[in-house]
Amino acid sequence: MSTILIFIFIFIISIIVNDIQNVFNVIGAISSNLLGFIFPPMFYIFLIRKKNKPRKMHYHAAWILFILFIPFGIFSVVTKFLE
Repeated sequence: MSTILIFIFIFIISIIVNDIQNVFNVIGAISSNLLGFIFPPMFYIFLIRKKNKPRKMHYHAAWILFILFIPFGIFSVVTKFLE
């Protein structure tokens, strides 16, 4: 069932979008921000919690980075739409 829904979603996107470059720009903006800035502190936070390790300065710094980089990711995606 999920395969059919993904296929329908991709089919609708291909009908709506005139230029594939816009799709690549948005996907690149989302994935580069997630891989570079949001996933590393998020995974660090999850690992510290799962292993029940003491929460030191790095843990709190990871939370700060995680919270601060989410608006930057949203901003980069929005600017791709405004170009």
